[in-house]
Amino acid sequence: MEESEPEYIYGWWENLDEEEFQITFRMSKKTCISLQAELDDVEGIDNESSDTFLLCCLWILGNTLPFKDAGPMFDIEDNIEVILAQYLKKISALGETYLAWPTDEEAAEIEEGFLKKYHFPGVVGVIGSLHINVLPDGKQSLYYNTEMDKHTIILQVVCDNHLLLRDVCAGCPGGKDIQTILRSSPLFKKTYR
Repeated sequence: MEESEPEYIYGWWENLDEEEFQITFRMSKKTCISLQAELDDVEGIDNESSDTFLLCCLWILGNTLPFKDAGPMFDIEDNIEVILAQYLKKISALGETYLAWPTDEEAAEIEEGFLKKYHFPGVVGVIGSLHINVLPDGKQSLYYNTEMDKHTIILQVVCDNHLLLRDVCAGCPGGKDIQTILRSSPLFKKTYR
């Protein structure tokens, strides 16, 4: 017997309370509305609500369920992968506004903050990385991480003393070691020209 898809009532997300919204979309309603306003401002749109396509994109990014589940949930018959790519491009375009390496003045303040709070001199950022599971493609050996026995890409981030992201680099094959990833990142090239 074939399992039937659950039925969703269009706009179901509007009935979520703050906690449910946070769990479902991995951000608060306020942050979602602010993100929508930023995207609308760039495109010259005057809109006071969150776009269904943005919510769909956020749901896909924040969950591990298959893409195909998003279509019925958000009443979208279009190609979900195309919608996701479009919104990722729009969100990425905002990156330079919010993800910026500190100026010399900011770096001095960050360094002072790390020194006061953690007693580490000369620090302007903390770097970390995370493996994100991916489906194998034709370049399986590059993305295969032998220690994890999975195919992954690596997300590298740098945070300042206030836990603000200052640099993000995504997409390095998971089979590479972290020193190689750092040395091949735009941050390293920018810092050590």
